Amino acid sequence: VKTFYRPDIIQARYEGLPDPPLTTHDTSKALQQGMEAFQKKDFDQAIMNFDQVLLEKPEDVAFYHRGIAYREKELFKSAVTDLKMAIELNPGYGEAYADLGELFLRTERYEEALPILDKAVELKPELWSVWSNRGELHSNITQNFDQALADYSKAIELKNDLPALYSLRAQVYGKKQMVAQAIQDIQMAQKLDPNNPSPYFQLGWNYLFIREFDKSIANTQKAIELGDQYYQILALTNLGHAYLFKDQYQKALETYQQGLDYTIGGKKFAELILEDYALFRSRQLTHPDMDKIEQYLKNL
Repeated sequence: VKTFYRPDIIQARYEGLPDPPLTTHDTSKALQQGMEAFQKKDFDQAIMNFDQVLLEKPEDVAFYHRGIAYREKELFKSAVTDLKMAIELNPGYGEAYADLGELFLRTERYEEALPILDKAVELKPELWSVWSNRGELHSNITQNFDQALADYSKAIELKNDLPALYSLRAQVYGKKQMVAQAIQDIQMAQKLDPNNPSPYFQLGWNYLFIREFDKSIANTQKAIELGDQYYQILALTNLGHAYLFKDQYQKALETYQQGLDYTIGGKKFAELILEDYALFRSRQLTHPDMDKIEQYLKNL
């Protein structure tokens, strides 16, 4: 199943994790200065301040804040080390579990991510992002789609104005072949963010499965209008498919041909078409001309 909304997934991970709060601990001046530097996004200065604190004594709050400063600088190995130290010093530190789980997810350490996210959900159930992150893990890795739906639904309950969450849940509905529910969620994402090309593209994809080919074309063309080159190229798959199923073979072929020189997500454009065809057949969505297109692509 196609994955969409990549910029919004990153947004969905991070917006739910609040800026590091001013701790209620009895802190040193250096720790306070470090947190103030972090809030000003001066991460190098923040790290130096937290270094100074940790030279005096190991403190969970300093390890946590330095860890997320490292995260902001994309120094993920150092970030993981510090967040683990914060948890070792304070096993009930829910924010540290939340950030560590997100980091494991981001760096594809999935087996480590799940128990950490489970603990984050236990300790900080009011953070919508921990539910979203665990939902993403179940959707894409464990393929426990029922749990993914439950997690995304809880995230939406806590944060019902973020379009990415509806798009993410729609992807799970799509995997469960619950197209009507997927479309309903995508339309909500579209309503919340009408200038984002992703929901239009995703609608174009889902309308194919209920044979609403004109709606597929209209939404895909809107994604092209709103999107950058990524969407303009990727959308050619949707358009080509819709034309094919509308018995417009030549127009479908010409549409596909426009994308053949491109690679999307590490895959050649032709590979994406062939993968889509395999999925269509598994859903009993076929057309006699698919064989001709396949042969053409395999002979390139």
